[in-house]
Amino acid sequence: SEDRTTFIVDEDRKNLVIRILEELASGIGRDKIARRLNAEKIPPWGHGREWHGGTVQKVTDTEAVIGRFQAHRIEKTIVDGRMRRRRVPVGEPDDGYFPRIVSDDLWLRARRSSEVRARSGPGNAGGRRGTVFS
Repeated sequence: SEDRTTFIVDEDRKNLVIRILEELASGIGRDKIARRLNAEKIPPWGHGREWHGGTVQKVTDTEAVIGRFQAHRIEKTIVDGRMRRRRVPVGEPDDGYFPRIVSDDLWLRARRSSEVRARSGPGNAGGRRGTVFS
């Protein structure tokens, strides 16, 4: 809200989040969901020009849609001469911080579907290694 004391739900975005989670729960992958949103010319939120699987993943993985907020701090360590940054939770999650926009049932169905499709083992090992190598 303008006085920054409450959150106001954008109904268009709420409906889109519900749609995205329903599609994920039905077994459709995040990349395909992104392609569908782009084909329908639905503009992404923020500064991007189009939806991507990673953008959809941010929507599907945030617990804010069920009203939960978890504060974090950044923990920095040096491992083998490389700076590592890691988000570390601070305290317990606040379950009533945001307005809830999806049901527990939809949230859990989407989570289960996502976990079934997830690859096991380490993720993408490519890319920059740290501060030591240019």
